[in-house]
Amino acid sequence: MFSSLQEASRWIGWLSTLTHWIISLGDQPHVQISTLRLLLDAARRNPTRICQPAFHGRAAHPIILPASNFRELAQSNIPNLRVYVRTREAFRLRVAVEDAAVSHDLNTPEDYTRWKP
Repeated sequence: MFSSLQEASRWIGWLSTLTHWIISLGDQPHVQISTLRLLLDAARRNPTRICQPAFHGRAAHPIILPASNFRELAQSNIPNLRVYVRTREAFRLRVAVEDAAVSHDLNTPEDYTRWKP
């Protein structure tokens, strides 16, 4: 996944007006809309911070990256997004959420059945 993010950050076709990128996992469609709104609000109020949900203190996904951080991924030799974010701890804002879905992936049909609304 990280190499895909790096390739995306290298693309020169992004609109210069984009200020943030949301890095969301495809196997987390069950994240609540209220959680996404909370993260977006945090990013609006803290435009230079990496905004990341935290469920019971544990960092999770989706992550909102400011444009400068997203562009920085292109040249990074860090092995994955987790390490990248940890090396920018001073810029990370953990947003407390009450949505367990941020910590769980739907990897099997049974997972989907359990989380299906």
